[in-house]
Amino acid sequence: MQKILQLGEDLGIDIIIPVSEHPTNFILSIQIQNKDGKNIAEKLAEKGIFLSYMEGKPSSPNSKILRLSFQMDTTINDIDTFIRELRIILSPKN
Repeated sequence: MQKILQLGEDLGIDIIIPVSEHPTNFILSIQIQNKDGKNIAEKLAEKGIFLSYMEGKPSSPNSKILRLSFQMDTTINDIDTFIRELRIILSPKN
């Protein structure tokens, strides 16, 4: 964090790192075994829930991840909505 602030100072630009009373890990990477992560990301996007699907090495199943980014204003309700929609997508009938 200090190096990012120093970069801003060196370049004469403002770089702001927000501080929260209730900090969270802002990026969470997950893998869902035996499921198509790209398809999951697309279905969530249809519901207005956006996350990144990343595939490092196509030959390695461990390189296929969903990357969730949380913002300072992400609420518990937002997370509950994400989990509810993910549950629907992952349910056996889908």
